[in-house]
Amino acid sequence: MRNIFTFIFVLFLSCNLASFSQNIAITDNDLYSADSKAMLDVNSATKGMLIPRVTTIARLAIATPPTSLLVFDTSLNQFMYYNGATWVNLVTSETDTLWSAGLGNIYLSNTLLNLGVGSTDPKGKLEVKADILNGLNEPIFDVVNSNGDTIFAVYPNGVRINVYDDTLTRASSTKGGFAVGGFSPSRGASDKEYLRVTPDSVRIYIEEGNLNRASSTKGGFAVGGFSPSRGFVPTDYFNVYGSNDATIIDPSESRILWYPLKEALLSGRVLVESPDSVGTNSMATGFESKAIGNYSQAFGYQTRAFGLNSTAIGYLANAIGDNSYALGNQSLASDTASYAIGTEAHATGLRSFAIGSRGIDVYGFPIGSTTASGDYSYAFGMGSIASAQGAFSIGTKTTASGTYSTAIGNKSTASNQNTIAIGYNAVASGSSSIAIGADAVASGQSSLVFGNGCTSTEYCAFSSGNWCRAEGSGSVAMGSNTVASGHNGSISLGYLTTASGGSSVAMGSTTTASGMNSTAIGGYTVASGYGSTALGSDIIVQGSRSFGIGLNNPFPSSWTITQDNTMSIMGGNVGIGTVSPDKLLHVAGDARVEGDIYYGVGINTYSKPDFVFNPNYTKKFTISEVEEFIVKNNHLPWVTSAKNEKDGVNLTRMSFETLESVENIQMQIIELKNANEDLKNIIVDQNNLLRQMKKEIDDLQKSKKE
Repeated sequence: MRNIFTFIFVLFLSCNLASFSQNIAITDNDLYSADSKAMLDVNSATKGMLIPRVTTIARLAIATPPTSLLVFDTSLNQFMYYNGATWVNLVTSETDTLWSAGLGNIYLSNTLLNLGVGSTDPKGKLEVKADILNGLNEPIFDVVNSNGDTIFAVYPNGVRINVYDDTLTRASSTKGGFAVGGFSPSRGASDKEYLRVTPDSVRIYIEEGNLNRASSTKGGFAVGGFSPSRGFVPTDYFNVYGSNDATIIDPSESRILWYPLKEALLSGRVLVESPDSVGTNSMATGFESKAIGNYSQAFGYQTRAFGLNSTAIGYLANAIGDNSYALGNQSLASDTASYAIGTEAHATGLRSFAIGSRGIDVYGFPIGSTTASGDYSYAFGMGSIASAQGAFSIGTKTTASGTYSTAIGNKSTASNQNTIAIGYNAVASGSSSIAIGADAVASGQSSLVFGNGCTSTEYCAFSSGNWCRAEGSGSVAMGSNTVASGHNGSISLGYLTTASGGSSVAMGSTTTASGMNSTAIGGYTVASGYGSTALGSDIIVQGSRSFGIGLNNPFPSSWTITQDNTMSIMGGNVGIGTVSPDKLLHVAGDARVEGDIYYGVGINTYSKPDFVFNPNYTKKFTISEVEEFIVKNNHLPWVTSAKNEKDGVNLTRMSFETLESVENIQMQIIELKNANEDLKNIIVDQNNLLRQMKKEIDDLQKSKKE
């Protein structure tokens, strides 16, 4: 406030002095007097004088400036005064010939000069350079319409053109959109459009003919480097030109090439080594890629699409066959309608498919290419191979080399016709054989394998489980470590069982059927005789057509049947009609024996009753004693009491006791006979005596009568 007051006071004082003198002094020193030779003397030891400050536009807009008018041009940062004809630099006294004005326009007076905004060394007519503080989202240069909408904007990392999003609006001088027209179209003729951008498409039109190649001095369309160094040819980043002829381009060049005659398009690093290197309606893009076949496509690094309608995509991909597809690093599709997808995938058979990649296994060893070389073959996976007609290979390092064979898994092989190998290292080499599982091998014709490490080596052999072997024709081996080596349908089931005889059967654990038509079932049983059967545990049947059942053998291998046509049941009780027999043979029900029953000799046999006739026999009873025993005990003295038959009637004992009783009774009968004979003799003697007495009596009576 004090400064304003001081200025007003000095101004008031100066005005008063003007009325008395021709000299005016403006000073902050009250003792200072204006120079007598100056109309206006400005004096200060600490301050300066401010000249009017205007921009170049404002300075040039001053109408009819008076001579000696002085201003400070803020656009040029220099003092300028008008000398009656033009503006002159106060310091250098150079005439301002840079800008001119007229008819509402401001322009460079010298049309040969370049204009730099933010740049002291512009490369073109107008160069706008951002400063280091310019943000990535801040425009360096922009154009807006009357509504304030940005139409064109240049940013540090790109250019943005906004097109009016109305599909009915065509880019022109009076309508929305964006278009680039001809350089100098003839008056009255229709404008030629070279670039049209609409919401639905972007179109580029170039002059046909290889002479109009896009460059800095020729027709066409090109986008070059941002700031090419002085003295060097600018690098083309987007170079489009047309040619009616199959022009040879060798060495390759960076460009976009359109062949109207063949309706073919090439872009990227274009290489055309001969006129037939470009197919009709073909398209090639990338580094020296070629679409040679008609209607073919080639994309990538030195890709080749030779076949009709073929497609090659990737690094050194080759689609040679008609309608073939090669997609991937060094992929190859060489026959008609073949497909190769993946690194170094090769489809060389007719209508074959190879999908996979070359690689390395878990041990670091290289794995070959995925290859489908058979007609109609399929190979899928890393290093899989389908080399025969109709072969099918899926997995890692799988091989299907038989016609219509199938290999699936890791390192599986189907090497014969109609074979199937599935799993790790599975092999199906017999015709029409099937191997499924890890290390499964089916080498016999029409053989079948399921499991780990199982093998079927003969015709129609079948193995399943863990390390089972079916080595006989029509044989079956199932379980773990079983072997069926006998021909004509031998069967081995269980654990460590072996059926080595023809048509033999071994079932259970560690059983062996080595005889023809033999059967071994159970645990540690052996049937080695022809037609022999060994059942149960630890029994050996060597006799032909013999049958052995082992129940509980405390001494393994001690039961051996060597006799033919023999059946033995060893080591336990046998029940008929009962599940809990308490004797070696327990029949719960009636029994019929039409032959003889023999009682053998052994430690548990009863003594034969013949001892009754031994003088030392002690159980002799008189008839009176027997009568007395019966009266007292209700049974014969030689027979076991019924109350002592707690576990049932012992027929064997009863038989012997009955025989003992009969023999005792027989002895008594003999004694009675002998007694009767004695009595009979006595009676005869008595009868003879009676007859003699009667005769004597008769004689006496007769003599008396005489």
